[in-house]
Amino acid sequence: MQWSQASAAHREALWNCLPESILDYLQLHPTVVSGVDISYLANIATDMPSRTLPEVLAATRLLGGIAEDGFARRETVLPHILYILTLAHPAVRTAAAEAIWQIGDRSVIDALRSALERETHPHTRLTMEHVLRVLG
Repeated sequence: MQWSQASAAHREALWNCLPESILDYLQLHPTVVSGVDISYLANIATDMPSRTLPEVLAATRLLGGIAEDGFARRETVLPHILYILTLAHPAVRTAAAEAIWQIGDRSVIDALRSALERETHPHTRLTMEHVLRVLG
């Protein structure tokens, strides 16, 4: 079956498992993810008009996992995650907050607090509050 012929639900399920599959691959074939690759993922994560929500969420989650597992420098990934935290869709902002939790870098606490002050979506607010508690 071709990708274009797969149902929307099937494509969404594939996107949902993609970040973990790529991280598993990187664990087996250790490498450093380049800045170009990080920028590519960030472009997917910030391109809601032409990307589907599952694609954007998968790219955001993958950015968090790559930094968490040490396949890229946190300093390279975090500016992209902080930008994603400002995007319009609450699920995307939630995924960005979760990525910050994954990475565990306390240097972004002030930025996360600022995002929380602007946040209006209840679930996203709860996620941000939780991440702030975890980061201390």
